[in-house]
Amino acid sequence: MPLSTVVSDRHSLVRQFLEQRFPLIDATKQGALMAGDWKRLLGIAGVERDAAHDSAVPGAQRRVIGTALDYRLRYYFSVTPSDELVAARGARLLRRRGAPARARPVASLVQPFLSSLDEFLTSRSPVGRALSDSDEERLARYCVVLAHLEAFFRAGTDIESPLYSLVKGSTLEDLLAVPPEHQVRDLCALSRECFEDGRELFGLPCVLNPAFDGSADIGGADADLVVGQCLLEVKTVSSAHAGTVREAVYQLLGYTLLDYSDRYGIRQIGVWLTRQRCIWVLPLAQALTAPAALLHSGALADSVVDQRLSELRDELADVLKRPRAWRANGRPSLRMLAMPEAVRISRSIGGTVEELMAEAERRARQRATHELFVDEMIQDILWEIEAERGQKSTDRSTSCAPPSG
Repeated sequence: MPLSTVVSDRHSLVRQFLEQRFPLIDATKQGALMAGDWKRLLGIAGVERDAAHDSAVPGAQRRVIGTALDYRLRYYFSVTPSDELVAARGARLLRRRGAPARARPVASLVQPFLSSLDEFLTSRSPVGRALSDSDEERLARYCVVLAHLEAFFRAGTDIESPLYSLVKGSTLEDLLAVPPEHQVRDLCALSRECFEDGRELFGLPCVLNPAFDGSADIGGADADLVVGQCLLEVKTVSSAHAGTVREAVYQLLGYTLLDYSDRYGIRQIGVWLTRQRCIWVLPLAQALTAPAALLHSGALADSVVDQRLSELRDELADVLKRPRAWRANGRPSLRMLAMPEAVRISRSIGGTVEELMAEAERRARQRATHELFVDEMIQDILWEIEAERGQKSTDRSTSCAPPSG
């Protein structure tokens, strides 16, 4: 399941974990105390704007343009062999048994299409430079077709696709003619703006579609790109607001914590709002700092950031590997949502997570008037146990202290 889907579900385990561990992001919500101040401090207020120019592409088609721009934008950074793209994985589904009969014409053109794209990229060398108008239009057509092929991977081959308009005997040029002119023009305009806005980034070390150590723990997750030490999410939306950035930030923080081994050395996260011509960047040193501490003492030091990231990655890994039996109807149960606190408390006062949860459940069953209320009481009882054991630890240290004087 894509991380964006998991994070957008406010009841999901990962979303609950991120909200608890990064309270500064939640503080920017409308209605929260000092929300406007936090948005200004983090620079979120500056991204609230409409698109830089009007688009002739109807709203229902803009998702395709967003995916196509992802491909086009990446060619400014690096060239990935076409058979390694997600689109190629979608294309391979068209040749499998069980694919609809209407998929056969496009399936027969997949390999010529991918080979032609590789040849085009080799001859034009698009990395770090602007193309001529004719070459830009040609590449835009390739990218829109790639977006449609990727849709087969994301949603299956039974979807309605413009590529199914092809018939037996269609050629490669027929395939490249599927994208309508208004989509091609819009993509070309966005590409030129991205080149102007991001040209300073194109020479930096870059990883396209990075996957993470913990991707398998949530069913698979790959991000857009890592540029230098910044994990970037590309968003192509008509109107941007604080909520757009906030949701992207939770997604980026999730990716960052899934990088258990710190393979990519991520120390910044950013959102590239392409239609707004805005690249917003947030240092993890700020994201990891509690709101009050950020105001009074500033962001965390680099050494503290490294330590805190390591701790949070360990916590998330532990939480995600809890028994699936604690999940209900595809979502985490209330008991599962208490797991982040159980992990934190176990590290604070000692003992295992399993022992803490067993003790909390035992107390809940003693007090609950009905089985339905047991899970609702788990988290409060965990806090109760933490307070009790913390007090006992204090009492023991006091009784063993040497007398003063």
